[in-house]
Amino acid sequence: MLRRVLEWLGWKPAQPPAEIDWQALSGELIIRPMTFEDLDAVARLEKLCFGWGAWSKGAFASELRRGYDSYFAVATIGGVLVGFAGWRRELNEAHVANIAVHPHVRGRKIGELLLRHILEEAVRRGLNISLLEVRKSNTVAQNLYRKYGYEVVGVRRAYYQFPLEDALVMKLSDIQAALAKVPPPQVNFLRISPHRKEGEG
Repeated sequence: MLRRVLEWLGWKPAQPPAEIDWQALSGELIIRPMTFEDLDAVARLEKLCFGWGAWSKGAFASELRRGYDSYFAVATIGGVLVGFAGWRRELNEAHVANIAVHPHVRGRKIGELLLRHILEEAVRRGLNISLLEVRKSNTVAQNLYRKYGYEVVGVRRAYYQFPLEDALVMKLSDIQAALAKVPPPQVNFLRISPHRKEGEG
């Protein structure tokens, strides 16, 4: 009965996303600010990448509402969301909270492009120090961070759940110098959308 009333009022049940033919996926790679309209796809990718330790859709929405003290971006190919990354301001640091790339498109420098993009935005907002945590076993991510000058400054025991694992705390002390030193990776069909204007989340 309740369902019929809701349908009469215009409510429609959520439909599962259409299957994506990853082999045929093509188009321009676009990196742009995350919006609330992205959050369903972001939450699905977060769950795929991080399982039980994933952030909820509400957690991402909270970050977008932080405005100038938070910045999250997404990467799309042909309109399909394939990755995202973001940081939140903690004192004078940009604390990188998430970087995720869909398994089907890893190895194409999308993660690195997202990292550069959010670090550039940190500098634009007056931040020149970055901090992050990374699983002790995730050597691929650690190598990317070291490429940009992050150094291990500590360990957080049992920081990650599902599975339980320590986190390495890594710090980048001069974002501007790192971006100047490391050239951006070459990727075909890349377009970077304008950063948000001051005051926007």
